Amino acid sequence: MNNTAFRAILAAAMGLGTLSLALALQVPPETPRIQSAAAIAAIAAPYVEADAAIVYDVRDRKILFQKNATAQMPLASITKVMTVMVASEVLDPNEIITIPEEALWRDGESGLVAGASWRVRDLVDLVLIISSNDGAEALKLVSEERVASRYARAPKGGAFIWRMNERARELGLEHTYFLDVTGLDKSPSMASSYGTAFDLAKMIAAAGLEHETWFSGTAKDGLLIVPEDTTSITAENTNEALDSISGLIAGKTGYTDLAQGNLAIVFDADLAHPIAVVVLHSSKAGRFSDVETLVSFVRNASHQ
Repeated sequence: MNNTAFRAILAAAMGLGTLSLALALQVPPETPRIQSAAAIAAIAAPYVEADAAIVYDVRDRKILFQKNATAQMPLASITKVMTVMVASEVLDPNEIITIPEEALWRDGESGLVAGASWRVRDLVDLVLIISSNDGAEALKLVSEERVASRYARAPKGGAFIWRMNERARELGLEHTYFLDVTGLDKSPSMASSYGTAFDLAKMIAAAGLEHETWFSGTAKDGLLIVPEDTTSITAENTNEALDSISGLIAGKTGYTDLAQGNLAIVFDADLAHPIAVVVLHSSKAGRFSDVETLVSFVRNASHQ
């Protein structure tokens, strides 16, 4: 099923009753269905290493599993999901932009060269797939004036970050805020972005379902990125759970000293039935096994 059809079915499904929904999706009676939230609650809760986690049924708007899901925690590079969402408002994916020298001042080397020409879609893939910090900064720098022009209330010199926080409010992310586009820690005791597992579940769902053109690369690995005038880069996805999640729509990793291991994904658990899974403050490797555990939890629930 292509993304357009997926979105059309999902939009229709969220406004239909049970009988109409079954007819709309044309699901054979023998096809396993995800159990109701109450039925899933009766299944033994899975163990996850993460300090906070959630499994959120996006279509039915129900929490299927949670652990400290409303605790505000550092986001690390999951921040870049919002960075790309804001950039998508003012940039065309096929537009060619020039990498500003100031972008390279950020920590983390990802192969960018000052003055190089990049197609926006390719730079976004670099930012999301290998979590490029200088790429995220480049998106902000080339978008700053356009965001300021589009939103009269935006402060000069800080329009892009302002819009990230405004977009969070629009999505109902009540406990999420951003001070930076990368998610890097500001200091040993202060992160540059904070939010809850529940907020991030809604954010990754919006990213994957409403901005599929921009986030489709996060479901791929070994993607060959070819800038306009520099050597190509093979982007190895930072999501090590990639191959074990069938139906993956979008995902983003995060790791800093303060945040520890974070991972947010949205996947199609059934026909047009997106589920968001988020784990925060796990270990570097544990975030992947945690998400795999929670995905299996959802899959097993459909067979109970």
